[in-house]
Amino acid sequence: MMRWLLIILVLLAAPAVGQPRRTFTQDDLRQAEVARDAALARVKALEQASSVAARAVSDIDADLDLGPAPVQTPAIDPETVLPSEEENANFYARTGVWQRPPVITLPDPEPVLEEVISLTLHLVQLHRTHPTH
Repeated sequence: MMRWLLIILVLLAAPAVGQPRRTFTQDDLRQAEVARDAALARVKALEQASSVAARAVSDIDADLDLGPAPVQTPAIDPETVLPSEEENANFYARTGVWQRPPVITLPDPEPVLEEVISLTLHLVQLHRTHPTH
């Protein structure tokens, strides 16, 4: 077993039989350097392009962070949107649907308030003059 292990190690350590060693000349070295320089130039150009693209992406991100530009909406007058009184009356006669919001007229608060105050005073006076207890 040990013998086989040694034989395998010797075969692996020995250079390949029948293959000559390859030698390189100065011209081969120059060609390799030229190819390396060209590859480095391409890498540098790609790095510059990626930095430009990264800046463009950050600009896009900044635009998205700002949100849409505010839109100037015109003021809508409800009287121009709602049908006229005549159109509304005709539509109501045909369908039974009143299209305009009801017009509610509230009473003037001062006369009503005065009535409430005078009634309250009157009740207080009655209670004092005719106590129930």
